[in-house]
Amino acid sequence: NISLRNIQLYSVGGIKADQFKTDVNEEEQGYPQPSYWRELPAFGFYIRHAKNVSIDGISLGTKRPDVRPPFFAEDVQALRISRSHVVGPAPPGPFLKGRSVTDYQVDVPLGWKGDPEKLVHIQ
Repeated sequence: NISLRNIQLYSVGGIKADQFKTDVNEEEQGYPQPSYWRELPAFGFYIRHAKNVSIDGISLGTKRPDVRPPFFAEDVQALRISRSHVVGPAPPGPFLKGRSVTDYQVDVPLGWKGDPEKLVHIQ
């Protein structure tokens, strides 16, 4: 179980579509530093191999426009994102993208300028 509450996360952003990969290699033999993967497929949170994740009261933003979504999840069961807020340039795509995500609920974030019907894209 993972619970994250009342967090503000801002980054420079500015990442373009050809500057990151959505397939992130596993690193099972050690404890890699964050720079190991370079740019992850989300400007906010990349969540993988998790169960019962609750994210509440999160404020996310970038200084420069960034094509990545705020959240990317992979192999996640029971994900809930509520009371979130997007600050700065709005991402062009969904708020949450991912693969193999089951039992999820995502509330429309404050400041979201995208189509609420396209808030989540799970493959």
